[in-house]
Amino acid sequence: KYIPVIIFGIFLIYWFPTSEIIEFVFSIILTVFTLTFAVKEAKKYVKSEFVDSTASFGVSSKILKQEIIWKSILPEIKKEIFRLHIFLWSVLLAFEFIKGGYGLGVLFKSALSYNDISGLVAVTLLTGTSIFIFDVALKKILNRVVFWE
Repeated sequence: KYIPVIIFGIFLIYWFPTSEIIEFVFSIILTVFTLTFAVKEAKKYVKSEFVDSTASFGVSSKILKQEIIWKSILPEIKKEIFRLHIFLWSVLLAFEFIKGGYGLGVLFKSALSYNDISGLVAVTLLTGTSIFIFDVALKKILNRVVFWE
């Protein structure tokens, strides 16, 4: 809670300095932990009326979890995924900036080291465009999956 996430990334860079895959491992671990905590937090906001009325009909707990609880927390998970999307871009850019190797973070580092304002603007526009494209794709995909608001 009180340690910035990038510190864990720095430890991974220390332990695996030449690995290019560690960036993906770091992002997957970060995503899993964030979504796990989001699901746990979203369960608090499930309306008891839905659960109680469904349980009163004698519905099994498996169906109750799949059809009522899961669909009730999907809108909150959807919001968290959009926050996570921007957060992951920020953390991974910082990770690449620190580690080196391949990626947009390294392009930022090179542009800064050579005092190249045009390169910095170009990489910023490339990053912003990439984030926008992924955001639009993510919205289209999630709007097809999450129906219940």
